[in-house]
Amino acid sequence: PLHHLSPRSSPYGTVAPLVVLSSMSLLALLAPLALLAPAAAGLQLPATMRAVRKKNAILPCFTPFTSCVELFNTTVPRPAAGQILGRVAAASVNPCDVDYLEFDVACSGGGGVLGMDVAGVVVAVGVDTSTRLKVGDRVWADVGGVQGDTGGMADFALLSEAQVGLMPTNLNGPEAGTIPLVGLTALEMLGKVLRALNATKLPPNATAVATSGSGGTGFMLVQMAAQALRP
Repeated sequence: PLHHLSPRSSPYGTVAPLVVLSSMSLLALLAPLALLAPAAAGLQLPATMRAVRKKNAILPCFTPFTSCVELFNTTVPRPAAGQILGRVAAASVNPCDVDYLEFDVACSGGGGVLGMDVAGVVVAVGVDTSTRLKVGDRVWADVGGVQGDTGGMADFALLSEAQVGLMPTNLNGPEAGTIPLVGLTALEMLGKVLRALNATKLPPNATAVATSGSGGTGFMLVQMAAQALRP
């Protein structure tokens, strides 16, 4: 690890060290999910949190990426209608983060806190938000883009309720934190493939080929396709 903070306590339990690894393995691990106790309702949120951002928002940066990212303190966002606030257990790196570091191209909105995938625990729910999720739920989510203070590489992440799901019980934080974006992308791709297959009425035992299947999206697509196309 090139950046390391000591653990600290909070009303939501001990927050483990923030670890940032190099190159494409850049990863923020704020706490092993197995150690996260469910958040209690009515607890006061802290005023500030730690987060990871690009040091210079204008200049391009190339590998090692850890030379151009930094930890900083920022205000903990509060969820509005249709939003939840999650205490982050793990966040992963995607091409959007790398594009932003290299070319200052953000996937959505203005550049800010890095990280598009998160896994963690719900600590606050906005008014008029669906009752599907509640404080204490273990969740995973697609943050939606490198923008403002809502990125996943932080102690807390502001999430759209529509992009949040309950985490499978057989996954831990680091595992679940790598899946949302590539999983959703692979699912959308597979849906298009299946619609095309149904339209063309291919013969039984036809072979489907996934090119570039070793990346995150391809890795998910191959597994989904094997299940969906199984006789």
